[in-house]
Amino acid sequence: MTHLHLRALYDREGGSGTLHPDTITALEQRSKDVKLHIEAVTGKVINGARVLDVGGGVGQVSIAFAHAYCRIDLLEIAASTPVDSSITTIQASFDEFTSPSRYDLVIMSHVLEHTWMPSEWLRKARE
Repeated sequence: MTHLHLRALYDREGGSGTLHPDTITALEQRSKDVKLHIEAVTGKVINGARVLDVGGGVGQVSIAFAHAYCRIDLLEIAASTPVDSSITTIQASFDEFTSPSRYDLVIMSHVLEHTWMPSEWLRKARE
């Protein structure tokens, strides 16, 4: 399946670009929980960091990071409108993504199980 086929699949109604307005509050709380967990594991408070959210849909995991003045680049294969206007969307797959920028944190929530070579994606994220 090509990247264009994947984009068409995820662009369909009900795909990653669809979000019901009533779920925003629940998503914000889940995002806060994720941020607190990452901070507890790393022993670092994450504020003002550069964050890459790979396959992040509409940025539902990144909301709390955006509220903590982080610069969020949302890498999504499908076109989507982020739930927070400060989140920047980059439409590309992680396989084809390159950036001269370095990130302080790379989020891959529910992503690695959809890859052929998870270890390669982890290697690329670390670089």
